[in-house]
Amino acid sequence: MQFIHEKIENPIDGDTEIVKLNELEIPIAEFIEMEPAYSALPSDVKGIRYVPNGAHYSYGLDGGVIQAHISSEILDRLLAKIETYQTTIADKFSFTQTDAEKIQVEIERLENQLTPRRIREMTTDAGKQWVVELDNLVTIERAKL
Repeated sequence: MQFIHEKIENPIDGDTEIVKLNELEIPIAEFIEMEPAYSALPSDVKGIRYVPNGAHYSYGLDGGVIQAHISSEILDRLLAKIETYQTTIADKFSFTQTDAEKIQVEIERLENQLTPRRIREMTTDAGKQWVVELDNLVTIERAKL
């Protein structure tokens, strides 16, 4: 297990901070929503790294190691809640398809059936009828929107 909190330089979107608990990465704003007592890194600190019974240090803007500014007790408590964070993030970003999205998916599914082979088959009466029926199904779905 490990806890990493660091400033990330991003010239496009602006610099930001990220908290990593094992493989779970959480933007600092979202992490603070879940842990209001936690705060962003001090201005002179680029990051912190903590591995229980192992590494525990902060590092400055120049990358040099400095004394950890968060206790191991606090970091152990945060690491113990990793499953809660995963669930909270999954719930926050999960979504269900709206009816319109479901209809659009069905339209795309129907339209994707018109393959080059099916177009070649339009030279037969049966092939032409199949395309007409497919167009009717697409028209019905579009009317639901």
